[in-house]
Amino acid sequence: MLHNDEHPVLFEQICFVMDKYKLDDERVNEAAARVKSHLEPLKQVKVRSLRHELTPAIRELHTQRRQSLMSLQGQIHSLTLSTVTEERQAANVLDSWLGKHRGQLLSLGYTPLTERINEIVADAETDVNVSGALAALSLMPIVERLKAINEEFKNLSVQRRDELSQTEKVDARAIRQAADKDLRLMLGLIEANARITGNEAYLPLIQALKKFLDYYRILVQSRKRRRATEKNAKTNVLIVSKQETAIQTDPVTESA
Repeated sequence: MLHNDEHPVLFEQICFVMDKYKLDDERVNEAAARVKSHLEPLKQVKVRSLRHELTPAIRELHTQRRQSLMSLQGQIHSLTLSTVTEERQAANVLDSWLGKHRGQLLSLGYTPLTERINEIVADAETDVNVSGALAALSLMPIVERLKAINEEFKNLSVQRRDELSQTEKVDARAIRQAADKDLRLMLGLIEANARITGNEAYLPLIQALKKFLDYYRILVQSRKRRRATEKNAKTNVLIVSKQETAIQTDPVTESA
């Protein structure tokens, strides 16, 4: 289906076409006016879907958290192979400590990863064995940086949430469904009248509408195929891992 920011654009283009190829057909024009009446509500859906200005920074901080965790895990694993007994023993302590998180950390979402990092930092600050091993291997700076990044991530996330909560609530699903209903009615009238009357005046309008609808239909189909491909790829990875270890609008405007 179309995204919330794409759906209003489709309706704007359809209304533009209806104005450009205005017909001498009272029922169709009334239906077109009903479709146009949904433009303002759909603008609210579009605005609501726009990315918050803090989102890029939050995404970048999330990436930095994952990179810090990868660096910490990588260095600990490398030091478990050290020929220096003290280093190897300290690394084994840390390897066991992070062992309970391994295989999950890098796949966690925003909030779960925030909570898990809080646990890791708390262990590093309160568990004598862990803090001692980190100090012995000079790895505490990585943990301190991880803590700082995580705190900044939490602060920006809270700020974004608070700002979004102050915006007007919009029932995007209801708005889209109402708009789609009137759009289908209008398209049905155009197609039926064109067939009944045989009036060629409908053809330029139908061709123009079909151009836009086909574009978005192809976009939706392409998106579905890409998701299916990605899903199959993930499924194959899991399997390997286990082994080793007419102008119809429904497909385009169907609401979530």
